[in-house]
Amino acid sequence: MNQKRYTKKGKADGNPSRTVVDLSKLRKSSLKRYKHHFKLEMKANPSKAELVDAVASHFANMPVRESEVVAAFYNYARTRGAQSY
Repeated sequence: MNQKRYTKKGKADGNPSRTVVDLSKLRKSSLKRYKHHFKLEMKANPSKAELVDAVASHFANMPVRESEVVAAFYNYARTRGAQSY
């Protein structure tokens, strides 16, 4: 299988950053759930490679509100911090 790596570009404090996500490491069932959740248009019964390409394209084009993501992570970590893992 083609080992493609996809990047998501963003800016934090004016500095460009990149996050690398290797979607080919996900199981086909996970890619299918992503496809259904975001209602991606694809042919019936796509191959894993086709799912990886479609999900990667969609993921790369999703806008990210970094401040909201950081705040949500902080709140999650703060509320779960007292729990043992």
